[in-house]
Amino acid sequence: MVSQKQAGLIKKLTFNSSYWSRAKPQLKKETFGKCAYCESPTGVVAHGDVEHFRPKSHYWWLAYCYDNYLFSCQICNQSHKGNKFPTGADRLQAPDHQGNPALLSIDPKSAPENFAVFHQQLELEMPELPNPYYQDPEPFFIWKADEVLREVEIRPNPDYLGAEKIYNACIECFGINRKELCTFRYQIFKNFKLAKMALSQPGRFSAELIEMATEQIKAMKAGSAPYAGMIRYFDTVM
Repeated sequence: MVSQKQAGLIKKLTFNSSYWSRAKPQLKKETFGKCAYCESPTGVVAHGDVEHFRPKSHYWWLAYCYDNYLFSCQICNQSHKGNKFPTGADRLQAPDHQGNPALLSIDPKSAPENFAVFHQQLELEMPELPNPYYQDPEPFFIWKADEVLREVEIRPNPDYLGAEKIYNACIECFGINRKELCTFRYQIFKNFKLAKMALSQPGRFSAELIEMATEQIKAMKAGSAPYAGMIRYFDTVM
């Protein structure tokens, strides 16, 4: 538990956002400019945020920890996630500290053994949100295209134990099935479907068109492409 003295110190604590702002170019590069949560490209409509996966309102000692940062769109971060972080077990409590707690961070370079233990401690919280930087979220979900509404929704994977809980947490914290997102996903899905149809009927189309369709699907499945997880799923079921 946080002591009364610690609680008073944390309440007065202010953070210097310039510290994590410096990480933004690298985080953006690592995610190809896509939101780590919804896979939308941020460069066209927003600048994107440096998101604290574990919110600094509770995990204040991770405020300047690079491994707690993600690159996310402002809608996922500001409109939906905020300070939410559901866990299946008790949250980690603040470590013992001396002096200014804002200066406390985890350094994998100078203390790799402590860093490994630190990540094991994080897993004990049983977080219900997948961190896409450390955990592939694709097995938890399936995608459902609605040709009438012209939308693509994410659904929990019935073959994955615990997917329902993860799905519900992602709905609450990221808004992954918000109307605008489902509609935009469908536009990408429609382009994929056209290319897939061409490949399923090679005798009706020229070799050049077949090659273009093959290359298009390959590009849409690449990690740098928006909604690549969705495309990889549909490529296996269609």
